Amino acid sequence: MGAGVAVIVGSFLPWASITVPIVGTVTASGTDGTDGWVTAAIGALLALHGAATLRKRLPITVDTLAVLAGLSVAGIAVWKIVDLRSSVEDMRRQMSANRDEFGFADALANAVHARVGVGLWLLVAAGLTAAAYVGYTIVKRR
Repeated sequence: MGAGVAVIVGSFLPWASITVPIVGTVTASGTDGTDGWVTAAIGALLALHGAATLRKRLPITVDTLAVLAGLSVAGIAVWKIVDLRSSVEDMRRQMSANRDEFGFADALANAVHARVGVGLWLLVAAGLTAAAYVGYTIVKRR
């Protein structure tokens, strides 16, 4: 249940911040796009699964779906981390492709920085925790 709540919280926290010269720093949370709403919905389902598990034993198919839900949240977060880093590298390559004799383009390209936000790291941790815990309970029952 706690992992589901952590997924919901992570969906609303900052996912990335990008600093670009002249433009400044831009921060984006998961709910700025559709992916954050998807992870929040999955987090709600995980929390409901946890609450229902406290009341009674659930069928193994429901537990298996909860494991897959936790893994999907972690997968979405890892995909977003890789995509962020790839996008920044593409931006740098495009900026430095416009060669100038004074080296301004290269200096601007090197000044672009991106940081993965706490929300994505929380999603990875909470998704893996949910999957591991529910997986452990499945194995323990057998």
